[in-house]
Amino acid sequence: MSWRKLYSGILAASLLAAPAAGKDNPAPRAADRNFWALTAATGAISALDVELTQHYLQTAPWHRERNPLYGPQPSRARMYSTVAAENLLGAYIGYRLKKSHHRRLRRLWWVPQTVVIAGHGAGLVVTLRLMY
Repeated sequence: MSWRKLYSGILAASLLAAPAAGKDNPAPRAADRNFWALTAATGAISALDVELTQHYLQTAPWHRERNPLYGPQPSRARMYSTVAAENLLGAYIGYRLKKSHHRRLRRLWWVPQTVVIAGHGAGLVVTLRLMY
């Protein structure tokens, strides 16, 4: 997967998250455009983190992965399966919050996926600092 494809995916997800101007939204849906855009952004940044980590571990085999969920020298399959579980859990919790009957909980639907994005963003920063 090339960097250009990942960046274009993140850009497309951020453009989809913009509210539609001038359209009447009938009944609010839980799985609306913003939810799917945030889900796509979560997947894109997670894939970017996995690929960069795998590249770093292959070019510098003496280094170890510090995330205890992956193990010291994780395979690509192990990392993607763990990341998929994280992303699905974050999306499920966000979906349930968005469908909640409590107004305050409905307003916090974006928090679980944003936490996943922040975690993988921090992983990207750490890996880039180690590489360069």
